[in-house]
Amino acid sequence: MDQLPPPSETCLGGRVVFLIDESESLREYIAGGTKSKAESITTGVNSLLNQLVSVADLEVAVVGYRGDPKGGADIGCRWGGSLTGSRFVPTTALADAPLVVENRVRRLGLPVADAQEEVVRFPIWYMPQLGGSILPVLGYAYCRHLVVAGTTLETVWSKPPLVISFVGDLVPEQVEIAVKRVLGLLTPGGSPLVFHVHLGGTAAGRPVLYPSSDIHLPLGPPCDLFRWSSVLPDYLIAFLRNAQVPVSVGARGMIYNASLADLIRMLSLVKVYAQQGIFDVLPPDGLG
Repeated sequence: MDQLPPPSETCLGGRVVFLIDESESLREYIAGGTKSKAESITTGVNSLLNQLVSVADLEVAVVGYRGDPKGGADIGCRWGGSLTGSRFVPTTALADAPLVVENRVRRLGLPVADAQEEVVRFPIWYMPQLGGSILPVLGYAYCRHLVVAGTTLETVWSKPPLVISFVGDLVPEQVEIAVKRVLGLLTPGGSPLVFHVHLGGTAAGRPVLYPSSDIHLPLGPPCDLFRWSSVLPDYLIAFLRNAQVPVSVGARGMIYNASLADLIRMLSLVKVYAQQGIFDVLPPDGLG
């Protein structure tokens, strides 16, 4: 394992990296939805960031990767406005630095036919520009560099860093090596938790949600993501069970062919992570 410097005095509650494939494939509509995958991810991430603005001792980074018009790779943190050039941003600093604040209509009550509507303010920090496909391994390599670069001798992490990776097309052999290098980091808060999100398209098959074994998974990407995803800590399993999601001990942090509702539930795990103490978030040894 890669050994990082030992901790010192300053305590950091946690770090979250959103690693996003920004290829043109995200223009496809999400399974069972009326928006594209790109729109769904953008709304989900910005909504979550808005919910995290009052959480202390948490830093977030939004990283995108895509091909540029010249055939090269465009990989980096996607903060804009006053946050341009930043890597990790304290969540308490987000409220003063959105790129734009939109007015959006939210429906209240069920059924939809009788629902009332209200206008709500919706701050936006992340606005993706889609490009060509590039090897996901480049995104994971940047992510690993980012996590390492964020550690100093003056920092004590009370939690392992959390990486939420939104994936599209995959090249198993190359990606596996890159993901294992992220999982193999040893930070003062413990080895990173890496969760994966794959959104289903209009012709998507049955979703795969938080599997605890790959025995019955379809060959190909679902089995690959299973190997690359961390085991869910007990407190996240308890949260999902309380939300009526059937999960077993040893469940992995992955969703495949996911719907919008599945995406929202996965992102809610980040908020639960942010609110947990050190003794709640320590992951199980290894990947199970």
